[in-house]
Amino acid sequence: MAKKKAKQPKASKALAPAAPRAPLAIQLTPIHLKAAIAFRDKAATIVISDTRSDEGALATILDGKKGKRQAAADWKVPIDKVTGVLTALRGLRDRELEAFEVGIDTLEKRHVAFKNADDARVAAEEAAARAIAEQAARKAREAELQEQEDAAAKLEAASDDLSARERKFVDTVAVMRGTELDGLDTAHFAAEQAGFKNAALKGPALLTSPKIARAIASAIEAKAIREQAEALRVEPLAVSAPKVESAVGKVSGARNTKDYSCGGVFNLEKFRAAYLAGEIPAEAMTPDLKFLNKMAESLKEKFEQAYPGCRLKIDQGVAG
Repeated sequence: MAKKKAKQPKASKALAPAAPRAPLAIQLTPIHLKAAIAFRDKAATIVISDTRSDEGALATILDGKKGKRQAAADWKVPIDKVTGVLTALRGLRDRELEAFEVGIDTLEKRHVAFKNADDARVAAEEAAARAIAEQAARKAREAELQEQEDAAAKLEAASDDLSARERKFVDTVAVMRGTELDGLDTAHFAAEQAGFKNAALKGPALLTSPKIARAIASAIEAKAIREQAEALRVEPLAVSAPKVESAVGKVSGARNTKDYSCGGVFNLEKFRAAYLAGEIPAEAMTPDLKFLNKMAESLKEKFEQAYPGCRLKIDQGVAG
């Protein structure tokens, strides 16, 4: 009697959507926009052609930097307020998402553990069933091979009344029959191998003997049976093992996945050696620009010499 599946609790209904919050009132009024545009337009009209005009440009740059700092300072207060609200909203969001993620992660780990254990069980049971099927198939083949060997031996036993030289003659002819060595001199050669005197005459004469002819036919048939048996012996076993039913659940919309990612470079020297040997593509050796920028700031004009293949970038301006 089939076991009834344990009744699983139904998935909880989706959480009811939160009540809409009133939109946050934000005053989007530019504070220094007119002054900033006026400075930009003024800067566009300044032409530097001599010391006086260059000094005027430098003074204008300092005025612009001062205005920029003031604009940044005046915008800091409202931006900080908005940032505080955004931080609070992100905090609430993160708490909600974390609760979902913890629950999902807990059940996913339990499901994966159950699935891996069940997959191992299925694989073990199928392997055991296959082993039993292979053993049965091997015994059946051994029985078939034994039948063929018995048939070949029976054919050979039918000519036990042959002398030792006649047996040698018969075996030699049977081995050569149907091969590239088979020809007019087969009987002569077989008689020589058997040790008959005057083999050129004795060989053809033996072929006309009914007893020898029957023995040769039996030997050839026995040879064919053994060749067929040898081909069967090396032929792969055809085994059909029963499939074992998996206990892993199936729910519409849910599927098992595998995500693959790099868990880190645990042996940097081995990694570099593989890259230098051409076993790893250049994309895997992405330079650390943050580190290289620090080295450029420290080494300045000596940077390119210290780090071959890198280009030093210099941005010039006015401090003030």
